Amino acid sequence: YKLGKASNQSIQINSNITIPSHIQEGVEDLVTIIGNLLDNAIEASENVVKDRYIGMKIKYKRGTVFIDVKNRYDGIVNHKNGELTTKKEDKAFHGIGLKSVRAVVNNHDGTMKVDFDEKEFRVNVMLYI
Repeated sequence: YKLGKASNQSIQINSNITIPSHIQEGVEDLVTIIGNLLDNAIEASENVVKDRYIGMKIKYKRGTVFIDVKNRYDGIVNHKNGELTTKKEDKAFHGIGLKSVRAVVNNHDGTMKVDFDEKEFRVNVMLYI
C-alpha cells in the first residue's frame, strides 16, 4: 500500500524484500517499523522537486531482519538535544515515527542507525525475531 502511494506521487521506488512466509512472531512490529519508515520517506520525498526516490531493502537471515530505507530529502534536518525533531508546526501530534521505530527495535534487542547527508536520509534497522 505505502509503496503504491509513493509511486502514485511520482516517487521512484527501488525495493528488494526477501522475508519468508513462515514468520509469525513479530509481524506486527515489522508493520510498525516499515510503515513508519515509509511514511517518513514519502513525506520527505514530497518536499523534493526532482530525482525523488525511496530505496528499501528487507532481508531475513537466521532469526534476524535487516531493514534499510533511504530516500532523497530537502537537506533540512531539525535537532533538539541530539534528537531529530519534526519540522511540522503541530509538534504535539507529529514526530513520533522514529521514536516508535526505536521503541520496537529496543523491545527486540535490535539496533537502529540514522544517517544523512545533504541529499539522502537513511535508516538501518537490525531486529531479532
